[in-house]
Amino acid sequence: MRALLALAVVALSSWAALARAGWAAVAAMALLAGAIAGRQWGRRGWLVALIAALPVGLLLHWRPGLAEPALHTAPALGLALLCGYFGRTLLAGREPLITRYCRLDLGTVPDELRGYTRRLTAVWTVLFGALALECLLLQQFASPETSSLFVNVVNYGVMAALFIGEHIVRSLLFPHRGLALPWRTGRAVFLASLHHD
Repeated sequence: MRALLALAVVALSSWAALARAGWAAVAAMALLAGAIAGRQWGRRGWLVALIAALPVGLLLHWRPGLAEPALHTAPALGLALLCGYFGRTLLAGREPLITRYCRLDLGTVPDELRGYTRRLTAVWTVLFGALALECLLLQQFASPETSSLFVNVVNYGVMAALFIGEHIVRSLLFPHRGLALPWRTGRAVFLASLHHD
């Protein structure tokens, strides 16, 4: 669930940057904080997140110049959280996230897929970390137009290319398992979101 919410934050903050809507950046941050706090503390967590978002929203209303850094920091924060979320599942004693997706999709994890799913989790971890760093570097050193192009267009293309490319590679590496279909992966991600992670 956190992975889906972090992706929602990245998308919402990208839209906010394009629309130059500081309030949407606050909404993205409140959504993210609420998702994380809500998973840990239930309704009280959501309430705390919303209460924390209110003064931030008022501050951005009274000092609109502060909205710009929030707009550019939100995508990096969402990507960094995805990096941490995927990466923590690679720690000793934990099931790598994509291995979990495989188990939910197939009912079990065949031995031949254990190493593959672990490496794929690591690839996604590195990609999210690299994109988060890229967002911060672009904010500091690139023009607003270049930064916007990468953060709001190119990065999504890179993630989509990896997602679709991985399905092609998996189909070629394990032809006896049939075609790896993106909607089956989506189903597994959804099933994982129903479980506490």
